[in-house]
Amino acid sequence: MRQFLKRQDWIGLNYLRAQRLRGKAGRTPEEAKFLREHDAVEARIQADPKEARLKASQSISAEAVVLLKLIRSKKLLQKFQYTDGIGRPHEAHDEAERALCDQVTWLVREVCKLARQGRFDPVNTVWHGARAMVETIHDMALVGTVDNLRFMARDSFFLPSLRAKPKTFSHDFEKVAAAIGLSQECVINMDSEALHQMDRPVTRFVAEMIEEIASEKREVERAAETVAMFQRLAKEETKGEFAKYRGVALEDYWREQRPFQQEALSYRKLPPLSKSTVPTWWTIAVKPLLDRPETLERIKGTQLYDELCKATDGKDYQVRDELKRRCRPRLASLAKPGC
Repeated sequence: MRQFLKRQDWIGLNYLRAQRLRGKAGRTPEEAKFLREHDAVEARIQADPKEARLKASQSISAEAVVLLKLIRSKKLLQKFQYTDGIGRPHEAHDEAERALCDQVTWLVREVCKLARQGRFDPVNTVWHGARAMVETIHDMALVGTVDNLRFMARDSFFLPSLRAKPKTFSHDFEKVAAAIGLSQECVINMDSEALHQMDRPVTRFVAEMIEEIASEKREVERAAETVAMFQRLAKEETKGEFAKYRGVALEDYWREQRPFQQEALSYRKLPPLSKSTVPTWWTIAVKPLLDRPETLERIKGTQLYDELCKATDGKDYQVRDELKRRCRPRLASLAKPGC
C-alpha cells in the first residue's frame, strides 16, 4: 500500500483495497458501500465500455461546472486581512478552487503517465497544456500579481519556460527570474560560477530530490509553527475549537496530517546544505529516499533509468546501487561552498 501511495497510484490503490475487502469478514457499512460501487463500475466497463466512458465524461464535466460556479459565486472565498485592514485578493483562499486544483493535479499526473507510453491524445494534451501553463507563469511574472509566484520561485532551482531553436529566444528569462525572485533562497549552490552540468540526467534528478527534501523540511517547520499557535489558542480559549490541541506534540499532529510522510520529521535535523554537511544530508535524507522501491518506479521510462540499465544487468538492486553511486558526488557538486 505504501508504494501505491508514494507513487500516487490511486487507481492501483483502489483495486488493492477492493481485493483486500473481498477476503474480509464483517465489513463496515462504508467498506461494503465502497465494494458495491467498485463492482458496479467494473460491471459497466465490462458490459458497455462506451457507455461507461460517456457517463464518466459527463460526470467529470458536471462536477467541474459545479466547482467553477462555486468559485464564481465567491460563497467559499475567505480573504485574509492584514493589520492595516486591507484585503489582499492574491492572499485569498477558496475551498472550491482548492478542490478544483486537487482534481486537475491528479488528472494531469495521470495524463503524464499515459503520455510517457507514447499515446497520441495524452501526448497532445501534455504538449499544449504545458505551453498554456508556462505562458501563464510568464505573463503573471511580467504583468500580474507576483506574490504567490515569489513564494514558490524563491526556493526553486528550476523555472518552467518555453524553448525554441533560435538561440536568441529567451522567453524573457532574465526579466521573469528577477520579477519572481527565482532561486533567491534555494538550498542548492546558485553562485554564478557554479557548473552543475544540468544536462546530465543524474544531476537534474539529484537537484529535484534536494528540492523535494527542502520543501518537506519547510512543511514540517510550518507545521511546528501551526501546532505552537494552536496550543497558544487552546490556552486562551480552554473550551474552544482548539482545546483538542492542548499538549499535542508535533509528531502526533504530523502523523495525523501526513501519515505517509513520516520521514520528513527527520529532515528538521538537516543543517543548511554545504560541502561540509553533505554526509549528514546523505545519511538522513538522500540515501533513505534512494533505498525505497518507489524511487525506481519514479524514474522508470526516463533517460536516467535507461543509462542505469545500460551500466548494469538491469536488475533492481544493481540499478539502485548504480544510482546511489552516481548520486553521492552529484549531491556534493550541488552543495554550497562553506565549512
